[in-house]
Parts: sequence; C-alpha cells; structure tokens
Amino acid sequence: MECLYSCSDSVSNSINDSRIDKNIVNCRDIFCKQQNIPKDSKLLLSVGRICQNKRQDFLIKSLSKILDENNIFLIFLGDIDPSEKGVELWIRIKEIENKFHIKSNIRYLGYRKDVMDIMSFCDVLVHSSITEAFGLVLVEAMFVGLPIVAINTEAMTEIVDQPDNILVDYNDSDAFRDAVIKILNRTPKERKLVCSRNKSRGSSSKYNQQERTKIMTEYFQSLIT
Repeated sequence: MECLYSCSDSVSNSINDSRIDKNIVNCRDIFCKQQNIPKDSKLLLSVGRICQNKRQDFLIKSLSKILDENNIFLIFLGDIDPSEKGVELWIRIKEIENKFHIKSNIRYLGYRKDVMDIMSFCDVLVHSSITEAFGLVLVEAMFVGLPIVAINTEAMTEIVDQPDNILVDYNDSDAFRDAVIKILNRTPKERKLVCSRNKSRGSSSKYNQQERTKIMTEYFQSLIT
C-alpha cells in the first residue's frame, strides 16, 4: 500500500492560536523590564531546544557584530540539550560570548508556555536549524506577523515566503547577519505590510487545527475503504 505523499502534497502541521493571550497589554514593555532590556531595543528571537541540529552557536557567531555594536538583544526560548553533544554546544556558545563580549545582549529563558505571546512583540525570528521536517515555529511566527530569517533547507521553501522573509545558505554567516539587518532597517510602512502578509499566510486554513483534523480523517478513511 502506498502511503507516502510528496512534500507538496503532504498534510501540513497545525497551530493552536489559543496559546496567544489576547488580553495582554503593553507586554513588550513588561517583558523588557523583566529581562533588563531597554525598551527601545530590537529583539531577535530564537525558539527551539538548544542542541547541535539547531546550531545556536552559528546564530550567535553570525550576529555577534551587530549585538556588540547596536542596541539589539538575542532571546533564546528552549531548554538546553543535556546530552554530551548538548554540553559541548553550550561550552562553544559560552566561548563565543566571551570572545565577542556579547553576553550582556543575550538572554536564555528556557522552556516557556508563552512563546507566541513573546513572538508577537519581537522584531525578527532567527532560525538556524539544518533539520526541519516541518517548521511549526515558522508558521507560528507568521501567524503573529513576525518576519523570519532562516536557513534554506528541507521544508523551509514551502513554508517561508520571500522576500518578506529571508532564507540564506547553510553556512553563510555574513548573509544571515545581512538579512537580519535588512529586516531591521525596513520602514514602519514596510514592516506593517510584511506583518499583514505574514499574518495572512500563517492563518491559512491548511494550518488550522480543525481543518487539519478533517483532512487527516478523510485521508485515513480513504486508506481503509
């Protein structure tokens, strides 16, 4: 029995918009105060377990120049991989921080239940993973209007629309940094338009939980009839 779809025919993963607290007021100001970050700072967000495949070391090294010279902060949401490789990665991260003197511009917040709330007031989602069967975090970012800079690999091109969002080559740290700068330098009008278009993409019916459940049910029913 043939049960495989091509990537373009696959059933997309879905997002749960109930995870967003729609009653939060001035959440960015509150967050910045809690994290000792100036209110006028630019916030770069990385979401995912801190592990080898996510390549947070590449991310930090790539962004080190702008973190050091500008009022930009890099926020990590996700637990640290406790394995031997995870510990090795964490040691490399700390070495990079010390080398470029950027420790004060990075925050590690661990696992959070309010990921989409934080996404809603950040400036760029930065995603350096090299293995993404389906980048749910990318869809969640678009759902709240957050622009994305990510690595051009696997399913990325089917999720991330350019040029509103930017994909860069696997090990091109300069291109990654330049893409972040390009997004941060957009005019208020450009940011508003990108936010609107990303929200439209992220709220597509193919990412809706009810719609996905319906499609999956119909698909599995077709296999047994």
